[in-house]
Amino acid sequence: MNNGTNRSIISGAVVFACLALLATGCVTTGNTRDAAVCEKILGVWKYADGDRLLEREYTTEGKCIIRHATTGEIIEVHDYISVDTSTVLLKHPRSHVITEGGELQIEDRFTGRRVTPNPPGARHPIVGTWEYKSKGAAYQRTFTNDGKAALVRVHDGRQGWTLDYEIVSPTQVHVLTYLPNIVLRNGRLLLENSRLAERASL
Repeated sequence: MNNGTNRSIISGAVVFACLALLATGCVTTGNTRDAAVCEKILGVWKYADGDRLLEREYTTEGKCIIRHATTGEIIEVHDYISVDTSTVLLKHPRSHVITEGGELQIEDRFTGRRVTPNPPGARHPIVGTWEYKSKGAAYQRTFTNDGKAALVRVHDGRQGWTLDYEIVSPTQVHVLTYLPNIVLRNGRLLLENSRLAERASL
């Protein structure tokens, strides 16, 4: 058997394998996931967030759609990536906005004050260190000129994370975080280590 014949056989086998994977619905353009993850997390999950009843739908295109369960109104749409057979990571931009008063509004939850001055030639006025409190503890977020953001707990210097940030306006940046969504053994979905969801539909 010559080399040309060998190459034809191998190419045919590769094409067949790819078609088989696409037929399972577990491989989509630009987002390859494990088959077990597809089976476990795809579909709609229902959960309570305060007094709101919400749904999350995970699609084969790697999208997580968050909406009101009663009205169907879409609240947010995020990309996700798979980690293993029971875990996906939700890509979630956290907004940081400098107010007219010179404070930093963090994720619509915290207000920070500037600790270090904005250095000359900074790529954005957010560059520097900002401090705020959460549940009685002081934290600092430092934004560098090369597009990095770092979280540190003040009292012991413990670092929480270092992530890239994206400039979206002269006063606002987005820090991209990866929030875990884990399918538990009891069939429930643990959302971002804080809430439990029940499957609503496949």
